[in-house]
Amino acid sequence: MAELLLAGKGWIEPDSLGALLREALSDEYLVVDHPVVYGCPLDAVVVGPRGIFILHELVAPDEGSSKILRRVQRAGKAVRAFLKDEFPTLRVPVRQLVCQAVTPVAVAAAQGPEVEWVSRQNVGSAIDTAPLPADEPLADIETREAVAVAFRDRRLAANQRATQPFVFRSSSLLGSGTTVWTIRDAIRHMDRHPEDGIFHLRNGTLARWLSEQGAEHLAALARQVINRRDTDMRMALESFLIGTGLVARPRLQVRPSRLNLGCVLSGEKCSMRFRVQKGPGRGYLFGSVSTNAPWLRVEPRTFAGEPLDAIVTVDSETLPISSSPWVGEIEIDSSASAQPLRVPVYVRVMGMPSPLQRYLLRPLAGALVGGAWGVILGWLLARYGLPAANWTSQAAHLGLAQGAWPLGGGLFGVVLGLLHGLGQSVVLPTSWALGRWLLRAVAWGAALALVFMAAYWSWRWFEQGEMAVLAPPAVLVLVLLALLLALLPATLAEVASGGQREARQLVRGERLAALPLRMALIGVGLALIVGAGAHLAASALEGWDTSQAAATAQRWLSDSLSQLEATLNHLVDQAYLDYYDQRAPVEAAPETLPTATPAAGVGTATP
Repeated sequence: MAELLLAGKGWIEPDSLGALLREALSDEYLVVDHPVVYGCPLDAVVVGPRGIFILHELVAPDEGSSKILRRVQRAGKAVRAFLKDEFPTLRVPVRQLVCQAVTPVAVAAAQGPEVEWVSRQNVGSAIDTAPLPADEPLADIETREAVAVAFRDRRLAANQRATQPFVFRSSSLLGSGTTVWTIRDAIRHMDRHPEDGIFHLRNGTLARWLSEQGAEHLAALARQVINRRDTDMRMALESFLIGTGLVARPRLQVRPSRLNLGCVLSGEKCSMRFRVQKGPGRGYLFGSVSTNAPWLRVEPRTFAGEPLDAIVTVDSETLPISSSPWVGEIEIDSSASAQPLRVPVYVRVMGMPSPLQRYLLRPLAGALVGGAWGVILGWLLARYGLPAANWTSQAAHLGLAQGAWPLGGGLFGVVLGLLHGLGQSVVLPTSWALGRWLLRAVAWGAALALVFMAAYWSWRWFEQGEMAVLAPPAVLVLVLLALLLALLPATLAEVASGGQREARQLVRGERLAALPLRMALIGVGLALIVGAGAHLAASALEGWDTSQAAATAQRWLSDSLSQLEATLNHLVDQAYLDYYDQRAPVEAAPETLPTATPAAGVGTATP
């Protein structure tokens, strides 16, 4: 027995076409009795896995053939327009069945693959024997129910012109309000002007208009979002807009997309930041976050409009020590999707290493790895033509010139490897720590190589006065030297981030190449600026008379010193007269002081 949906009177007559179809069809079908589709009243619509069937019952046997033909054409046009508006991605065959025993001659031309004349008794078998579509768009029962309910409830489709317009309170370009005639235009206006949407949702005028025009499903949705007391009005508006199906959901971005907190000592906590924000496009993003494990906590838990900067904390007290990571999930329930988005969280619980491992085995492993790194790079430097330094002259006399760079590089790597092993985080396994150390070295090596090449290029430009091209051997030597020297900043970075502090807050979304990249950009910029400045300064100094400039500078310096000396002498004389000469008035100016009497025995002309 098929499911019957009443769209007309609310009750069914026993001998009606709807009652006949309910008994004649199986439970795979849904029968909508007397729907009004795009303003066109229909006797019945059947939705099933074989497609959509429009049923026409000819009550008057002498009904005109032209009238029947217009009726069939209008019904097909209305149903297709309705499906295009409400289910634009659904490609489903539409067939029409006219229930009459005799086919009028005038409408025989209309009979074909989409229109069939049947009797009341065989209408059920006609539907059951219809060809099954190749892609089976209505194979899912949920899709069939959604289409059938839409035929029953949606008397006003999205693009169908209403009998009365709706006027929003905001002013249009040439009027006192914005007038819309279709549901799609109303939704578009509310999306562009949220204040209008909130106002008309709150006062109920939008729900009243939707109900009067036959969009009772949207009217019920408008009342439902307003009656929810746990959301603000902006969230209620977004829920209504998304519920209409006429706007795209906002995009959700989570950075990072998976949270790997690395290793943590048993009984301690570690934390990591992650961000939830709206991606490009329309919409108002809101929602909440939760976890599915008792050892996993996230704060804060809600967001609306603004990005969420949350902190995920793992408490390992209840987690056993394991060689494989524990996996939890953060569920993000938001307006961006109908189903929650799940973000995986990984953490590995470790035990405390022994003193022998911390102070002997780890430094020894670091020394071996660092020494091998230095020996290999030193051998390559010697192999590709980098001369031995002056401090290796004694080795050269002993016939060890070719081994100077491998020896020096090996010692350099051994020392830094020992430092790395002693400063290694207690929580990290040795293999992880050494791998991260080498990754840092590679990142720093690439950064230093860029700086070295930029400095070499700018020096050649300053030295030769023209654009210099780096030869491949020079580039290779610079890269090898940068990789060797990169062990130093990589070791300092690892030691600085080690210890108990790293055990508690191991990973905060850091990227090992972030700092080397910034330093590389700064170094390249400085090298180019210094090289360009030196080149331009050298060009400017070529036509400058240095002897005249030096003489001018010397005169200016001599004059400045003479003026400074006179000023100091005047200040000293004034201070002496103020504090030691009792004959001079305190307030007297220097030019009004009386002339001192010369001492006896000194020849002086009398005026």
